[in-house]
Amino acid sequence: MKKKGVKLNGVSIGRFPHTGRGCVATRDIKEGDVLVEVPEAAIITADGSVAGSALVAFGLGGEALLHEYSPRLEREALVLAVMTEMSRGEESDFAPYLAALPTLRATHSPLGWSGAELAELEGTSALNRMTSAEDESLELPSMTADHWKHVARPFLQRNPEFARMPGADDDDDDDDDDDAEENARRMYLHATALVAGFSFTLGEDDDSVEDDDDDDDDSDSQVSTGGDTVQAMVPFWDMLNHVEPESSSVRLNHDEDANTLQMIAIRPHAKGEEVFNTYGAAGDAELLRRYGFVMRRNPHGGGVEVSTAECLAAAEFARFESDMHLSDDDSESDYSEEDDEDDDSE
Repeated sequence: MKKKGVKLNGVSIGRFPHTGRGCVATRDIKEGDVLVEVPEAAIITADGSVAGSALVAFGLGGEALLHEYSPRLEREALVLAVMTEMSRGEESDFAPYLAALPTLRATHSPLGWSGAELAELEGTSALNRMTSAEDESLELPSMTADHWKHVARPFLQRNPEFARMPGADDDDDDDDDDDAEENARRMYLHATALVAGFSFTLGEDDDSVEDDDDDDDDSDSQVSTGGDTVQAMVPFWDMLNHVEPESSSVRLNHDEDANTLQMIAIRPHAKGEEVFNTYGAAGDAELLRRYGFVMRRNPHGGGVEVSTAECLAAAEFARFESDMHLSDDDSESDYSEEDDEDDDSE
């Protein structure tokens, strides 16, 4: 990150007993201190990635995306940008940054869960929003299977060089087509999980954030750039763990004169203390779906919601089972009475 010009002032990466890897204060910090500076050239965006021109040609970048604005497609463009950088391996300009990010399984995102694990979420809003809900405004992961089929897969078929696993030999014709597609799909899921859990929306005004307790992005997670919104992966910003908005440690800022993104302390911190960002006033269902974790105590909604329809269906099924059980008991009683009558007749 230093080669990209990222500057840390009083913070570093540390480990904590309850939150794991996070941001630690390496000195006493005062309110207003600039803790992190990230040059714009160090962030990953769709237009700034190696696939920038290919995404524009495909309609997922530049003016084409602005004319037909879709929040979901804007996020999809960043997913494909991250995937293309991943496919380049060590040749990517962002290789050191990408290497510091977790594997798909280590993100704990439901996108990396097994079928049996996902079954545990059956009937919850977390699974419904991830797989079924058709809502362009939903943060990732949402409509992932549809976007793989109708957006990502066609893009990769048109640009096969971006679908190869890092280190794969371009002249190797022995790769099984099914294996190659499955590898590309897994890399796509990994990129989707990274964008879902680690990306930022730059340039979103506070007024444009909807007041929805289940899916709010707090203003501290936004950066005012004075222009259109841009989805971006920002080195080191994504190292900070989540806390409820009222307890956040920092605010995010864009210094247009210096072309730099800044993380600024909004309260004092003692040396050794963990420095937190906030991912918004989100309940556990959203935190699990988007980031792969839940909080020990969540003031914005603990647990995962189950819809009224699912509750009614479960109650109906329970009543059905109860009726069947009573019917079986009645049948056994009838058989017992018939046996008694047979015995008396003898």
